[in-house]
Amino acid sequence: MRRYFRIIKGNFQSIISINKLCSICIIFIYLFCVKFTSLNRILSIGKLFELTFYGPNNLSDNISEVLFWSLYQFYIIYAIGDYCYRELQIRCVYTITRIGDKHIWYLCFQFTCFLACVVYFLFGITIGFITLSLLNIHLIIIDICRILNTLAILSLSSYYIMTIYIIIITMTQKYNQSFLILITLIYLSIAFGGMLKIDPFMPLNQGILSKHYISGFSFQWSYIFLCIMIFFNVIFLNRIIIERDLLEITH
Repeated sequence: MRRYFRIIKGNFQSIISINKLCSICIIFIYLFCVKFTSLNRILSIGKLFELTFYGPNNLSDNISEVLFWSLYQFYIIYAIGDYCYRELQIRCVYTITRIGDKHIWYLCFQFTCFLACVVYFLFGITIGFITLSLLNIHLIIIDICRILNTLAILSLSSYYIMTIYIIIITMTQKYNQSFLILITLIYLSIAFGGMLKIDPFMPLNQGILSKHYISGFSFQWSYIFLCIMIFFNVIFLNRIIIERDLLEITH
């Protein structure tokens, strides 16, 4: 078991470099400073985080919300995607050779991606608390359940998006093009979900908090929906990646 923890630890360290960590800090500090200073009413901290990560209901009504959401959402895709590129193109040969089992390597690979999503948003929320203190904003009600709910839905939806990203990479064999295809799919999902009122059935929209409030579907629905979709994606990727000797990805 310790051996697997070391593998996951090494994988995780290859995702979060010092440069990426600084970029994450800048992104969340900017996000919280803009959102916190624009609020002029007293809210619980849980509600404050919900409004901070509110996200766009469509692409035209609130451009700033689209930009804020894209900033923090696409950066985690970029950071983990960079790891996936290096892992699938270069490191997997040495890692699989060291482990001696492709299935164990694949499970560690997927768990690393999921862990990175959780840590990313947990780190962001922590920066939010620090920013609250620096801006001298004092809110008495912590509302832990609301904070955890926000953390869970953001992490799970981002991990689902990463499984889609990896599927696209395996199909196109192109890293940069896959990133652009994924972004296009996400924006189309946001647009058509709001336009056609089908957000509850659009898996890419499950982690956008505004969709829940405006379309009226529950977080519980998203948890179940995302877990089912993730399960099938992980099984599908297992068949693609494990049954091939190497996944060659080009720029």
